[in-house]
Amino acid sequence: MRAPNSLRILIPILGVILLLSLFTFKDSSYIRFTPTNTQSNDLNDVKIIHEEELRSMQELREMIDKNSLSLGQIAKSLNVSLDNKSRQKKMDTIDKQSPRVSGNEKPNVKLLNEEDLKTFDGQILFLVFSHIGNVDRRTAIRRTWGAPMNFPKQRAMFKNATYKVLFITGFVADKIKKAKEESKTHRDMLITNRTENYFDISRRTQFGIHWTIRNCKFDFFFKTDDDVFVSIPNTYNFFYKDPFAVEHKTSLYAGLMHMRGGPNRNKNSKWYIDKKRWGQTVYAPFATGMAIILSRNVAERIEPYFQWENVFPLEDVNIGFYVFVAKVPNIGVRPSKGAEFVLDYTGAVCNHYKRKTITMHSVKTEACMKKLMQESLKY
Repeated sequence: MRAPNSLRILIPILGVILLLSLFTFKDSSYIRFTPTNTQSNDLNDVKIIHEEELRSMQELREMIDKNSLSLGQIAKSLNVSLDNKSRQKKMDTIDKQSPRVSGNEKPNVKLLNEEDLKTFDGQILFLVFSHIGNVDRRTAIRRTWGAPMNFPKQRAMFKNATYKVLFITGFVADKIKKAKEESKTHRDMLITNRTENYFDISRRTQFGIHWTIRNCKFDFFFKTDDDVFVSIPNTYNFFYKDPFAVEHKTSLYAGLMHMRGGPNRNKNSKWYIDKKRWGQTVYAPFATGMAIILSRNVAERIEPYFQWENVFPLEDVNIGFYVFVAKVPNIGVRPSKGAEFVLDYTGAVCNHYKRKTITMHSVKTEACMKKLMQESLKY
């Protein structure tokens, strides 16, 4: 009878050892890529911890404590084989279909108002995507969270760290004249020659990164949209007080992260992707377009990988691919916690600001922007 009892004790102990060998992390609130050999292109050098797996680990530990779990059950619960081949196969398929450096492609995007633009030398650069006709939304942002003068106290708390909002638009013939007048007044618009079609946003996102890293100095790049409210106080707290962001100041990728997203096969969906475009069932981890946050170093590292002709049509997934294949040394991938990045399509969105909210979508009126800004100043 002693042997069976010993096995019941030994198996949970082995299970703990197995879990610790499969997953290495400092804080289960965060996910990070850790290349062990920054010169290698082998995907075995990249370890990924998913949110779901972290939750599974906690459940497994509780079960192990109760002496009620076998090694086979551990593997089944984690949805990986004991030798990790299942997970590696998935990552291999991502790597095979991810973008590659073409070596000779140049941006097929041009600015129509470059003479109006002012360069920026500061800490945080916001690139706001805005339809060329959305004058009211741009005005609302300029009067609220887009105006540094509205946040003197917060800026003073962080050594007067500066930020700049730039808008990037497409081209519509009957709106270009008014847009150019707006550009000359505010000098904060990148008016491109590209269509305003939703599926051309990927190309404009690439161009925004391409242009800003050549013409501006900044520590952090923050892509968002003109129907998104950004809490400037919490943005400062995020960049300069969040332990993970501070640790990965030069290697940060953050936002509302999707760690196991995959293509939508519904032909009626706005985000439909057919199998010819992406044949696998999983994407590389990506931050949704509401808030794509990159350290400057990450932006610079992914830019050489940009494809300009055959661009993947979803800009957030596209950036995730580039981050994955560029293998930035010590890159930190930080998903949101709690109500940091909020998707709220209700009519009461203006009343739903939370203490740690960084962005809220969708906010389409100046009145709502102002109300949320006032809420953000309370904390």
